[in-house]
Amino acid sequence: MKNYPTWRGMPWKPCLGQPWENLYLRIAERGSLPNNQRLAMCREIEPLLKQTAEKQQWLGVLGRIDSPKALAQIMPYFNDPSVKEVACTVSITLIERVAKKNPRIKENRTVKKVLQKILDVSTQTNYQQRAKRFLGST
Repeated sequence: MKNYPTWRGMPWKPCLGQPWENLYLRIAERGSLPNNQRLAMCREIEPLLKQTAEKQQWLGVLGRIDSPKALAQIMPYFNDPSVKEVACTVSITLIERVAKKNPRIKENRTVKKVLQKILDVSTQTNYQQRAKRFLGST
C-alpha cells in the first residue's frame, strides 16, 4: 500500500477541480467547526481559486461564516469585475444577519470599510441602499 501525503487529514494537497476539494469547501460551509477554523480552511484554499465559478462558491462559503474576519477575506474581491457583485451580495447579507445578533457590529472598522466599498463598486441600487442604511447616511 502506498503512503500518500495528507493535507488536513485528506490525501494530497487540494487543487480545484478535484471532487474532494468541493467537499472541503462544503465542510467549511456547513460543518460544525468553529468560525476560526472555517475561516482558516477558506484562507488555505483561496490561492487555488482560478475560475469565476470557484470564486463564487468560495465567496458563498465565506458569506455563511458569521464573523467580521470573513468580510476581511472578501474585501479583495470587490476589485475583481467577474465577482464583485457576488462579493457585494454576500457581504451585505452577512452584515445584516450578524447585526440581528449583535447590533454593535456597525461600529466595526472592517464592516464600515466593506459597506463603503459596496457603495463604491456595486451597480445594484438595492445593495447601495442597504449599505447606506447601515452607515446611517440615508
